[in-house]
Amino acid sequence: MHTVKEHFKPRHIKDNGEAVAVFNKMYKALELGYSLDNLLFANLCLSQFLSLFIYNSRHHPASKTTKTDCVDNAILYMQEHITDMLTLKDISNYSNYSVSRFSNLFKQKQGMHPWIILCR
Repeated sequence: MHTVKEHFKPRHIKDNGEAVAVFNKMYKALELGYSLDNLLFANLCLSQFLSLFIYNSRHHPASKTTKTDCVDNAILYMQEHITDMLTLKDISNYSNYSVSRFSNLFKQKQGMHPWIILCR
């Protein structure tokens, strides 16, 4: 059971909007009805849609010049520990900032305080 949890833990997925666009194509095709043509089109789009998640690192290779900041790292940390009861102090400690400094940096970058995310 532990092995299954390792493979299905939350992961950060990069997307440039392509996944949403492909999903919208499928949705619009099915919105027109469930004719054989619409179902076949949606089925073909589904393969592309799923590949954007399964092979995400191939679609969006990691760039060595891209540096993540403390807010990005904190968000990844929250995603990896989504089942844990994290506090703002836990996340600010992980980021090596005081709670107030981390909260300010987070709000500047994300437009909301981190406790709003933690309360969801």
